[in-house]
Amino acid sequence: AMGIKLSNLGNDGVTYRNNIYLIAKSLIYRSTRPWLYIDFVYTLLGHRKIFDNYLKPVHDFTRAIIKRRRDDFLKKKNSEVSNDKIEGDESENIYMRSKKKRYAMMDTLLQAQSEGLIDDEGIIEETDTFTFEGHDTTSSGMTFTLLLLAHHPEVQEKLFEEIQDVMSQRKYDDLRVDDFNKMHYMERVLK
Repeated sequence: AMGIKLSNLGNDGVTYRNNIYLIAKSLIYRSTRPWLYIDFVYTLLGHRKIFDNYLKPVHDFTRAIIKRRRDDFLKKKNSEVSNDKIEGDESENIYMRSKKKRYAMMDTLLQAQSEGLIDDEGIIEETDTFTFEGHDTTSSGMTFTLLLLAHHPEVQEKLFEEIQDVMSQRKYDDLRVDDFNKMHYMERVLK
């Protein structure tokens, strides 16, 4: 989504990932304790300071990623402008025949900023939202799927039978990507 793999960022990526987890844990902690809904009590008991300590590195990291991507975006945009001046109308025809490149969400936001549709703070908010919510949505989807399977043992049984049929004589730890393509019932359940 940001156009950068967290695994390529070393300790900064690990710290970011860990702090996102700690922020979620802190929010759940607060939401399950009604007395902490009152900001004064939340701050007085020291929870605000702890939360802010988790949040600051996340915002700093997001700003650093945005700066890096903005620099790359501006370099790319400037090189496209200079190529257009050199090649004229031929560049458009070449582009139309080429493969369509997929933009990272960050590139879309930077393009919107260059058109005056969003400012720096808006980019930071959007980046934090799609990073955090992407993680939250996936875990919620998995949780609800497991809950529904627990409530529908007949579906669970059909899934188990399909897995046994596909795996036949092999061990379950020898699962291959091709095996998933054969599991049509599982695909319907998950979708």
